[in-house]
Amino acid sequence: MLLLLFWVLFLAASESQGSAKNVGVKFVVSHTSGNLTSEFTTYTIQDRRRDESRNTIGIRGADGAWKVSDPHENVIILRCDLGRKYALNTNAKEYRTIPLTAPAASLAEPFAVPGQRQQDPDESNLPTATVEMTTTDTGERQIMFGHLARHVIETVRQDGPYLTPGEFIIDGWYIDFDPNIACERRRREGEIKKDDCCLYIGMGGRMVPVAKSKFVEIGPRETGFALKQRSTQKGVSAPVYEFEVTEFVEGPLDPNLFEIPADYKDPNHIKSLPPG
Repeated sequence: MLLLLFWVLFLAASESQGSAKNVGVKFVVSHTSGNLTSEFTTYTIQDRRRDESRNTIGIRGADGAWKVSDPHENVIILRCDLGRKYALNTNAKEYRTIPLTAPAASLAEPFAVPGQRQQDPDESNLPTATVEMTTTDTGERQIMFGHLARHVIETVRQDGPYLTPGEFIIDGWYIDFDPNIACERRRREGEIKKDDCCLYIGMGGRMVPVAKSKFVEIGPRETGFALKQRSTQKGVSAPVYEFEVTEFVEGPLDPNLFEIPADYKDPNHIKSLPPG
């Protein structure tokens, strides 16, 4: 009897640990800006992530006219455990492999425009671009997807070269949730992403500094996960940009979501890093 009880407990514990390994989060985010819309579905567990995108993005056709199209590579799988990520084209059933060159490698890297940043720019002759952000917690709270969400309003005032001058209002609801996985750098409390000194643009295959950047923060910066945001420009009635999390589910995920399907091919037939 004791032996039978031991095996029952052992099997139950093993099943629990096995399922816990695949416990993660699925969330769906809908973006809207004017007539352009996009939807992103993300699946994350401890050391892997899958991003699926459906976009109405503008591209310039052969005739020079702008057209709406989905991106060719519409799925990104990031595998910390394998040190690589995969960009999948689900229409063509093709993929390509991108090694993770650094722990903070970005999911957007496959789509980045090649270019080398100019190091140690001379700031003396650069104009100054100023951004001031005021963060206000309204004190309002609401339960959203089982989490306590806080209502925060950020007012951004900006002026200077290469910036759209004016005052922008970012009205959002946030929860304490970190969507990053094991090999993605966590943002430190109060940290904001900004360059060493400057704003850069692509020019002649290089990233060239065009202005010194000055950033001023008033009030503690909101570092939570946004479930809903509406960004408007003061004096303009139409929304500039909106997004909303329409689905947020915590629980077991199918491990096959983070694998390359067997019938997908590498179009270049270069497989120095075969799929795991």
